[in-house]
Amino acid sequence: LNDVLDSLHSESDEDNRLFIWACVKALDNHSDERTPIYIMEHLCNIICPAKPEPACFLVLNKAPTQEDFIRGAMTKNPYSSEEAGPLMRDVKNKICRDLEMHGFLEDDNGMELLVHNKIIKLDLPVKLVYDQVWKKGLTPGD
Repeated sequence: LNDVLDSLHSESDEDNRLFIWACVKALDNHSDERTPIYIMEHLCNIICPAKPEPACFLVLNKAPTQEDFIRGAMTKNPYSSEEAGPLMRDVKNKICRDLEMHGFLEDDNGMELLVHNKIIKLDLPVKLVYDQVWKKGLTPGD
């Protein structure tokens, strides 16, 4: 159903205008609880479409103190956040998979991620950490 509705309003501004008009008319005709919510969601997506998150490029390195405990290296730096996933947990899991540390995949307490010497909570979005921790930690000339 969503694909059909999307095809009705994605061709031109005129199609969008007619679709918005039809949605507003449909709001007058439906008194149940769910239909107006569904219609409003579609209207919002037309009026203000969601912007895709830009990719962040991550340089993944082991702390020097961990060389004896973690074998291997992340050799394909920089990694795109699109490749790793949207959350810092996804970054941790990518590291675990690439370094064959499968025992840590389900263990969120076995490995910490540091960004500018700050321990990062794994449920934070990569983009937020990039903007709020990494960028703010840069010094001029970095």
